[in-house]
Amino acid sequence: VVAAAIARAVRQCDPSLALLGLAGSAMLDAARAAGLRGVSEAFLDRGYAADGTLLPRDHPAAVLADPGGVATRAVRLVRERRVEAEDGTAIWLNPESLCVHGDGPRPADLLRAVRAAFADTGITVAPFAR
Repeated sequence: VVAAAIARAVRQCDPSLALLGLAGSAMLDAARAAGLRGVSEAFLDRGYAADGTLLPRDHPAAVLADPGGVATRAVRLVRERRVEAEDGTAIWLNPESLCVHGDGPRPADLLRAVRAAFADTGITVAPFAR
């Protein structure tokens, strides 16, 4: 219900806007139902549960802060379309957008590591919206 209300509000403001949502979420379904482009988003600095949802912020593995680990995860997401859940389960995603939260311990360090890993592996960074 909340996702549908958000999608309707976005459509009323500007139907050309894309609506980002967690891969596999109701937000993406609501965006499509409202005639919007739903953009699947994966989170590089957040832990995933086996069902594809994000771990609650109070979970010890909820926030990832190791630049090398986050960079490796980013390359895997782009190349293999998967992320490993906290329990080791492989979660298959098809993200069009990768997010690093600005409220983590060292977001700029994470982004620098991801950008370097992408450059080292030939991954091109480009906007999803044109």
